[in-house]
Amino acid sequence: IIAELLMLKPIFPGKTEGSQFLEQMAILGTPSQEEFNQMAPNIPPTTQKLLDQIETFERKDLNDLIPTSYLRRDKRMVIDLIEKMLAWDPEERITAGEALEH
Repeated sequence: IIAELLMLKPIFPGKTEGSQFLEQMAILGTPSQEEFNQMAPNIPPTTQKLLDQIETFERKDLNDLIPTSYLRRDKRMVIDLIEKMLAWDPEERITAGEALEH
């Protein structure tokens, strides 16, 4: 939501679960197999086969996507917070308490 408030539009404008996931990968990069396993440890073989066929995306720099010119002093901190909130691996994702203290 923070990124969307700064961008004034949805960061991941997918219409379905599949298109939403593709939108996320287009910005966050394709999750590694380990990250897939952390997100969904019991991926059915048919789903895994589809995932193996998906195009590989490189992670985009959020500095290029989120207009933060009016944040001058806090730009790095805001981008860092957004990146931590969007981590694929739930174990690496920032908690609500950590975000409040960020």
